[in-house]
Amino acid sequence: MGMRDRRDPNTGEYRSLSWQSLLLMGLSNSEVKGAIIVSWRITNAVMILWVTGWLSAFGFPGPARAAEVAAAREEARLARIEGLEARMFDLRVKQCEAIKAGESARIYTIQLQQLMDRYFGLTQRQPSLPICEELR
Repeated sequence: MGMRDRRDPNTGEYRSLSWQSLLLMGLSNSEVKGAIIVSWRITNAVMILWVTGWLSAFGFPGPARAAEVAAAREEARLARIEGLEARMFDLRVKQCEAIKAGESARIYTIQLQQLMDRYFGLTQRQPSLPICEELR
């Protein structure tokens, strides 16, 4: 928010005013002081409500609540990673069984690659899966 040009009613000249000046224009010193006190009290009340978690119903969790949300997200992320690892292992077993039986393992390979891509997106590392010789 920058400066605004306004016409001075007394002189007819244009002058630049900040948004604070525009907001408080026409108020006496005691009214400005009262406005500052009221805004300070409102700011403090909102901060107290935020810190104590009362604003979480409106989407503004307090600092303690934010830590709980972060921990829950990390727990959910780890659960997704464990689920992906289990599904990838099962697909690797099916893939190896299909190869051993002389059948096409293409469908398992495609599904496995999709899961590996998701796993990489979550962990930023490639999954470590056993080779078929290790599964025999």
